[in-house]
Amino acid sequence: MGSELLTEEEQTNEGDSDNSESPFVVAQYIEDCFPYYLSLGMSYDEYWYGDPTMVVAYRKAEDMRTHRRNWEMWMNGRYTYDAIASMIPSLQLLKPREPLPYTAEPYPLTKQEYEERMEREEKKKQEEIMAKMMAFAKSRSSKKVKEEEKQNG
Repeated sequence: MGSELLTEEEQTNEGDSDNSESPFVVAQYIEDCFPYYLSLGMSYDEYWYGDPTMVVAYRKAEDMRTHRRNWEMWMNGRYTYDAIASMIPSLQLLKPREPLPYTAEPYPLTKQEYEERMEREEKKKQEEIMAKMMAFAKSRSSKKVKEEEKQNG
């Protein structure tokens, strides 16, 4: 009855609320996203008939794969950089030197790996110090024995 008083624009928007979109726009968006989720490995049946929360899981999994791939490429660059940097001293024209040693083991990726590496390095340093102390003590004792032999001899 009162619809005769509405303008044409008001009549077309009469049933729509401000927050909702047309079902045709939403359907088009869902259709447009379908190839993307296929590229992530989601099957036709999973996308159209499966649990709708699976699209969120597939998207998160893709984000994780992208992050991991980025990390791998960065680490590859770091190893390449260190390999080139270790060779630079030997490439100098005026005063070539021996190349620096390349890293003996992979870089630690977790806190636990880092702590284990630090413990190994500390233990190795302590063993080197102990070996030097033992060598010094041995040389001192052999000098004493030689001096005593000279005095007694």
